[in-house]
Amino acid sequence: MKRIFMLVILCLIATAMLAEEEGDPRLMALQGEYIALGIAPHSLKPYKGKVIMKFLAKDTLSVIRIINGKKSMGKGRLEKNPPSEITEFVVNFQDGRKTVRAVYLMQSEYDNYIRLTGMLYSKGVSLEKKGLEALFPVIN
Repeated sequence: MKRIFMLVILCLIATAMLAEEEGDPRLMALQGEYIALGIAPHSLKPYKGKVIMKFLAKDTLSVIRIINGKKSMGKGRLEKNPPSEITEFVVNFQDGRKTVRAVYLMQSEYDNYIRLTGMLYSKGVSLEKKGLEALFPVIN
């Protein structure tokens, strides 16, 4: 009886550990390649590019941005915005020497892919000149 009890306990622990490693299903759904259209916060010039998101850890995505031929890397995670408790996808990355924080709202429908729209904030740039970006999934 003790062996059966220990086996059940070990199975429960293993299941919990595997579930913890899988991560948030919303982050898993965000993995993939996106077309990026936007306006940069520091120049207010329109741009087009590509964004690739890969699962990195339980609560983090690796984000590779290729905008106008320039590659930048960052990390994204889900965060709750305190007043409304809306979950946002937040990416922090370097654009040259500038640190940029992108805050996206996720939109999805049962028969469509997730679309992301958000604002880009850069230190030293006034909020009136914040950037805007939309990410559209590349469907293969």
